[in-house]
Amino acid sequence: MSLFDSKIFNYLSKKIIFSFASFFVIFSVIIFGNQLFIVFTQSVIDGLFVSELIPLVTLKFIRDLPFVVSFSFSLGLIFALNNLYKSSELIIFNNAGLGDLKISKLLFPVIASFAFFVFLLTIYISPLTKNEIYSIKENAKSRPEFIFFKQGIFQNFRNNEIIFYSPSVNSNDENQVVNNPFIYSNTDNKIITAEKGFKEISASTGDVYLNLFNGNIYDNINSKLLTDSSITKFIKFTIKIFDNGGHSKIYASNKVDAISTFELVKTKNIDNLTELIYRFSVPISLVLMSVFGVIISKTGPRNKKNYSLGYGLISYIAYYNMLVGYKEMKLDSLYEVVLYSLLPHVLLFILIFLLFIFQNNFSFKRI
Repeated sequence: MSLFDSKIFNYLSKKIIFSFASFFVIFSVIIFGNQLFIVFTQSVIDGLFVSELIPLVTLKFIRDLPFVVSFSFSLGLIFALNNLYKSSELIIFNNAGLGDLKISKLLFPVIASFAFFVFLLTIYISPLTKNEIYSIKENAKSRPEFIFFKQGIFQNFRNNEIIFYSPSVNSNDENQVVNNPFIYSNTDNKIITAEKGFKEISASTGDVYLNLFNGNIYDNINSKLLTDSSITKFIKFTIKIFDNGGHSKIYASNKVDAISTFELVKTKNIDNLTELIYRFSVPISLVLMSVFGVIISKTGPRNKKNYSLGYGLISYIAYYNMLVGYKEMKLDSLYEVVLYSLLPHVLLFILIFLLFIFQNNFSFKRI
């Protein structure tokens, strides 16, 4: 690379990276906020603890990072180059022989760097985060309903061995505070009452405890002999109300999008091959969209109407949905997998070629 080309590369790269950062922050806030709303809305239905909400939202955001980075970079490149055309800077470079193909070649190192980063995210990071997401959800599903106390309702748990009641429950977080709790144990033949109770969930094991304060334990309440009954006062008394087996369970999801890339390569079937090709398609899509962005960003400084960013937005969404859409199809053969997985790339490549020929007036002088 000559000194002139190196200076142009540095200048264009800074502009593109700055635009990428702006789009990345905007899309990150939108996607993170959207996931935050979805997770908090579904938390009661899914039985999630409050301490799991933010980690789950974060994992979902990391899962979506390949899309966010690719989308932000594609639009950032279009926006940066389009502004340079509007200010006549790139028009001067064009007149000096710096055509679309030359610009694409100059920008290839920065495009390749982002594509490699997306490749690492798609191949390695995303499957891990998806598996962790499924693990959190499966752990939530395995929890019995009784560990979430309800105000003013008699709740049975452990196959009706325990009956719990509290007239007032503070449900602002997972470690609920209960007032004047009443607990009847059919197995131990005892009643426990207290002024307050505090539900505590072990972060390391997932076991659930109920810490009771300033109460009484009434033993042998069903005994016919008064002498067999007894009352024990306590300042603090702890009951384990849910045993999670001594450790937080880690589920190895059998869903294909959560399987490691190494396992996909080892296990040869249509579903695994479809997922594997998709993972390689995401960084490829960034490269093709970048070249497409170089072409559609071209405009004149006097053009009042410019839709380059809109074209890029619509094209990327359509392109990405095609990549994702073929995964949802029931494919029966290797031929169908290859055909439908390559079709989005081929269509975009043809569009790039046609636009390149059209904008250069069917001439290859600037190649």
